[in-house]
Amino acid sequence: MRSLFAAFLTIALSFSTFAQMDSTSYESNGYGDGAYQAPDAFFLGAGPGTLDNLKAEDWAVQFYGGRQWSLNKYFSPKAVLEATTDFSESVITSALIGANLYPVSRAISPFVGAGAGVGYAKSADDRDVFGFDVAGTFGLLMFRGAPLEINVETNANFIFRDIGSNDGMPMSFSARVGLLF
Repeated sequence: MRSLFAAFLTIALSFSTFAQMDSTSYESNGYGDGAYQAPDAFFLGAGPGTLDNLKAEDWAVQFYGGRQWSLNKYFSPKAVLEATTDFSESVITSALIGANLYPVSRAISPFVGAGAGVGYAKSADDRDVFGFDVAGTFGLLMFRGAPLEINVETNANFIFRDIGSNDGMPMSFSARVGLLF
């Protein structure tokens, strides 16, 4: 499975690199100054993480997907669906509306994102909660302006409702990799 994922990532990077070197892409971004538009794309990704206050015994995996729209070259609103699970009993799912802020407009660009919405959490001992959910991301967008872009980011997700009297609010923390297309 690792070799299949590595091959897919290598092919994706090759296509993105060739798209960056296309002589017409420099002028097609609409700025002509080497700046790149914030991405207007669908995205999918996954990564390892951890669940907190849910009595999870193992590490978790977070899957996410959504859509973001380019408002200008520095700001991009987004809609995100996330699910973090330890493949046992514990899970956090979220539906969020938010935005990413890109402080520089280059082919490789850092970003900060935030979102708010609703979330559901279920603990290993069959307690569950539904409530207000807030998430924050910090990452790096690579191959910006290419047909296939890659983001590497960290994510923190909090549901503002206690799942038990002494357990506190459900949280997840993850490092994830996504493809924008």
